[in-house]
Amino acid sequence: MSAENVFKVIGIKKVFSKDKTRIYTSYYCLHDFSTYEVDNAALLAGVPCEEVQTTEDFDIGIGDKVKFYYGKARGDWQPVVDFQMVEKAGKASKAEPNKKTEPPASAKK
Repeated sequence: MSAENVFKVIGIKKVFSKDKTRIYTSYYCLHDFSTYEVDNAALLAGVPCEEVQTTEDFDIGIGDKVKFYYGKARGDWQPVVDFQMVEKAGKASKAEPNKKTEPPASAKK
């Protein structure tokens, strides 16, 4: 990955809200150091990673390379509202959910 702001997804976590009406998604991503970081750092080592959070249900899988677009900040949280697929990973790397992504029936009352 050489382009700034391009993230490679290496993990995905989806959890229900406390009232079970929404799903919150976290994407765990690798990315390059920014130009600012490279120009101003005393030391850069390893690979930078980031947790990106959203309430949207994006069609993103493990290994995909994406750019995220952020919405208006809510307190100290700035949610991702959209994304651009830069490079889709192969089918074999698609995340397989281990639980349903719908709230339990008891929450639909």
